Amino acid sequence: MRCMEFRRSRRRAAFTLFEMLVTIGIIAIVASAIIPMLGDERQLRIQAAAGLLESDIEFLQVHAMSRPDEPLVLRMAADWSGWWIAGAADRDTPVLRPDGSPYLVTLGIGRARSAAGVQLFGADLEAGRDIRFSSLGAVADPASPPMVLLDIGSSATVLHVAPFTGRVTGSVAADDIAKLRSMRDGTNG
Repeated sequence: MRCMEFRRSRRRAAFTLFEMLVTIGIIAIVASAIIPMLGDERQLRIQAAAGLLESDIEFLQVHAMSRPDEPLVLRMAADWSGWWIAGAADRDTPVLRPDGSPYLVTLGIGRARSAAGVQLFGADLEAGRDIRFSSLGAVADPASPPMVLLDIGSSATVLHVAPFTGRVTGSVAADDIAKLRSMRDGTNG
């Protein structure tokens, strides 16, 4: 009898193969959920800025088609830290939202706080800093469709605005990024 008790207690001291497999499976499931969250924070910041900018460009396009008598522009800040939506006649003053606040985005502040550290730079923008649409929804100057670089450290994305449809697409093509970085830095690329 004593021998039997010893065997039982010895068996209870270790884990069974089944228990080990269940534990490893649970750890694998938890790890697969957590590891993507530990991704590149810079890329997440760029995606946040790109989403905001794309949303505002689409708003601008819809406004141009629905209210052609009240043209608006999306104007980049002179230091490329953000943008605002303004009337075409007074491009330096943001229009007001329905709640009375200015239609202004500064990266790292307010609704763009998750995009802190992202730098902007634009190419082929009207008047060097503006995006504007015609009443048909096309870019005002389809010969030179706008591109905007969103850059933070070694991560970057370029937003392209299609000339005739106004569709905004993102690109991580190295040649687009290198071209805009060299234009921004004043170097030959």
